[in-house]
This record gives sequence, C-alpha cells and structure tokens, in this order.
Amino acid sequence: MSDATPIVRRWNGPVLSDKVIRRLDADEGLEPYEWGHGVHDTDAVHEHGYETVLRVVRGSIRFDLPRRGASVALGPGDTLILPAGLAHGAAARPTRRDVPGGASAGAVASRAGSPHER
Repeated sequence: MSDATPIVRRWNGPVLSDKVIRRLDADEGLEPYEWGHGVHDTDAVHEHGYETVLRVVRGSIRFDLPRRGASVALGPGDTLILPAGLAHGAAARPTRRDVPGGASAGAVASRAGSPHER
C-alpha cells in the first residue's frame, strides 16, 4: 500500500499521433507498450510493485483511487504517473471528441512499467 501522490499531466495541445506519443515517451526514457480497453471495460482495483506511467493515446478513461476517495479522468495526451503500491482501478469511457465521425471509443494508452508485466 502506498500513500504517495499520483501525478497528472494534462495535455492542452492538439490530439497527438501515435508517433509523437512514442517520441515523448522515449524523450522521458520510457520503454512503453500499448495497452487498451474497449468502451465501458473496467479493471478491478489492484496495485503494482513499481511506478507506472500511462499516457492516453486515444479515447478517455477514468482511474479510481479508492484509498484517496478520488477519481481522475484522462483524455488524449494526458499522462498519469502512479507510484508503486498505489491501489487503482480503471474504466474506459465513451467519447466523441477525438474519434472521426463521432463514434464512441474506449481508451488506448502507452504504458511503461515493469518489463515483466508486458
């Protein structure tokens, strides 16, 4: 269990391409892989023994932080850094703002953490 504070970095620029996201991750020394959910998919509350960095590529997702009694909603370009041991769950949310034609999408994120998790 961790009492460390997660870090949220909001992206206020244009929607980023996968290529730009990969470059940003590389510039931060991360070795990301793609992780995703369909619309309304959820992850039960869990924790990792290592820091995890998630950057939303497409769609939107809500991370629930039950021990803090808080939730964090993320959209394209936003980054969430979860300290090791911080309990969290997730729920992909439908969105219209970043999908051509207004269709709903889940969330796809670039994720960096333990290489053993991949």
